[in-house]
Amino acid sequence: MTKSSLLLRGITFSGSIYRGQLADTLHQATKLLSASGAFDVHSCQEIVWQPAAPLDIGRWNSVATSTRRLRREVYRDATEYLHQRFGFQSRSMSSRVAQLLREDRSFGSEPRQGAEYTWKGTFLLDKHLRAWSDLLNSDCGFLLVFEDDALISADEQSVFQEFLPEVLGEGPEKTDYVDLCGFFDFREIFTQFDRAVLERHGDWYRIPLVTNTNCSYIISRRLAGTFMEVLMAEPGMRRLNSDWLVNVLASRVQPVSRPTVWMRFPGPVLNRSLSEERSQLAGPH
Repeated sequence: MTKSSLLLRGITFSGSIYRGQLADTLHQATKLLSASGAFDVHSCQEIVWQPAAPLDIGRWNSVATSTRRLRREVYRDATEYLHQRFGFQSRSMSSRVAQLLREDRSFGSEPRQGAEYTWKGTFLLDKHLRAWSDLLNSDCGFLLVFEDDALISADEQSVFQEFLPEVLGEGPEKTDYVDLCGFFDFREIFTQFDRAVLERHGDWYRIPLVTNTNCSYIISRRLAGTFMEVLMAEPGMRRLNSDWLVNVLASRVQPVSRPTVWMRFPGPVLNRSLSEERSQLAGPH
């Protein structure tokens, strides 16, 4: 059996409370994937880099203001894509869930809050793009990413030892993206979800590309190259939040390359940061 070559990257900040746990997650993923016998796991590294200079509130608040306008434009584009593909209707969701999906909420009313969010978001996204570049500069067919707040859920060994070897074994030409961390259950918020399903594998669905969160995912070499071409043509999008960027890029490339994603609800990887928001959503309105 031909093994799939896979690059492994962890994304963190030097001051992150989760950084120590990220090393454990990367080690666990490497062990599970290697034990399957289906993967050659290459170069397991953490991407920690961040600027040493102090935050310039004035500069980054100005960037935040221009980014807010950009986000409104691309948010409309991505929402239209989700509506056409999946029957997504933000008004049909609770106002609190819709608020979580709207990127403008994160800027806040205070200049420092907007500046800090944009500063952190820009350099977080830069780490994802560095990981994509590492993939394109390697001979690997796939990249597996874990942000530092990602945690492989208990009893999910079969995902890494059975499901992933099967779908990735078909090669990067067939599998574009695997979303390992489900947050919102798209079956509940997309009115045309069933019509969008292209293939099923147990409790996994393959649908046109849309994502929940970027805390853990697998991306193919082909799709990473396609996305980087779009970002070279539209460099302003590098200021977007990393979670929504994939949806925006999907709306840009869908008519031509038609990328798809495998996902499951819930996913085999837990986002420890978002789990708190999930608890809040379940609380009283």
